Amino acid sequence: MVQNTVIGFLCTSASWGGLEMNVVRLAHWLSERGRSVILFVRPSSPLQKEARKRDLPYRTLKPGGRYGGLLTTWRMSRYLRDDQIGVLTVHANRDLFFSAAAVSLPGCRTPLVMVQHMQLGRDKKDIAHSWAYRRLTAWVSPLAILGDQVAERTRLDPKKIRIIPHGIETDRFVSGLPDRDAARRSFGLPESAYVIGVVGRLDPQKGQDVLLKAVDRIEVPERPLHILLVGDRTADEHTEYARSLERLAETLSGRVGVTIRAFVPDIERVYACLDVFALTSHSETYGMVTIEAMASGVPVIATESGGTPGIVADGVNGLLVPPCDSEALAVALRRLIAGPDLASQLAVRARTDAVGHYSHLRQCDQYERLFRQLTDDDD
Repeated sequence: MVQNTVIGFLCTSASWGGLEMNVVRLAHWLSERGRSVILFVRPSSPLQKEARKRDLPYRTLKPGGRYGGLLTTWRMSRYLRDDQIGVLTVHANRDLFFSAAAVSLPGCRTPLVMVQHMQLGRDKKDIAHSWAYRRLTAWVSPLAILGDQVAERTRLDPKKIRIIPHGIETDRFVSGLPDRDAARRSFGLPESAYVIGVVGRLDPQKGQDVLLKAVDRIEVPERPLHILLVGDRTADEHTEYARSLERLAETLSGRVGVTIRAFVPDIERVYACLDVFALTSHSETYGMVTIEAMASGVPVIATESGGTPGIVADGVNGLLVPPCDSEALAVALRRLIAGPDLASQLAVRARTDAVGHYSHLRQCDQYERLFRQLTDDDD
């Protein structure tokens, strides 16, 4: 039975972002439900530190080369045996090859599940990828639009593709939002302002500059406009981009207020401040922040790229605009500023969709069903 099956989570990433957060959150949620889990992580990585912080069992594993290495493969196969792993989930593309090799060694029957966190940038029909994909027992995509992409760009058997959305703890954003005025005071925002926000690291691909250029095209309404950008700078990267945002903000001073803050763990405090949430990324595979904003009851404007159209339906639960198009974003913002009824309708539908489709409880239920099917098939 799945209750007694040890679920392995393999991710040797050295970074700390949405992918890594999703891995540790899912392991934590399943552990809270009484499931046996163990993480396989890179030594001294943020994932190892987070596993230790959450008291999740883990093993360290250092990847070797693009296709892994003999030692890494051998160690992974040993862990599968020693820890009696019933299902191994793989979350980073670089870990696919050595984990596929590990489960192919004699005496290993561990089901291998690839969990998709990123889009496939190109066809993966070469010999190496086809070999690895044949060894997968299942592939999990968070959205149907991404699952279709996998079926089209790989030689993976489409019957192995499952759709399980990444979840959020919806109660945090539905009933756990702080008071708006108190939240705004905590960021030093004017309580009367019309606040538009972006949550994401300060990175050119996140497109915060597009929002700043868009508001420069908007006539100042009766309520003053204010932009709230929340996100960390990537270490040793994109320093010039962060400075360019500060320079853009200075050109808006006097007309539009701009506040830039580092990422905060109580992210629901950010959404409580907002009148509109803008996803300005050039391309976002999934966009957890989009779902968080939807659950918070904030109307959403998002770029029509990546997996976002699988989450936001234009005119139904949000508005979609082309990526990198400040004029289109300005038009969408004008619609919501001038149409509070439209904004309210979109926000209500967005919250309903977020709670109905993206709850972490639903995600855990679907994974447990998948694990049960895989382990039953092996019995």
